[in-house]
Amino acid sequence: FGVFTWTIALENIEDVYLCDTSLLRIGGAGIHFTWIRGNYRAFFNFLEYPRVVVVLKEKKGPVKEVAFSTKHADEVMAILSEEIIQNNH
Repeated sequence: FGVFTWTIALENIEDVYLCDTSLLRIGGAGIHFTWIRGNYRAFFNFLEYPRVVVVLKEKKGPVKEVAFSTKHADEVMAILSEEIIQNNH
């Protein structure tokens, strides 16, 4: 997200899903941090694209979930889902 990055080890990914949180709820485009359903989530948002949520096995600081916009949400989720399955076997 420009000069800001967030790296997550594949082994630390517990789950992945499409974000259904309203942009109005989180403050619109940009980088935001907020509580969603009991988990502290970091958002990296563009207005044009859906957001993928990555749930961490181990928190990074207070953050348990990271959401980011991508125009390839289905592809990203398929790749990460496959990695989650492989890492759990």
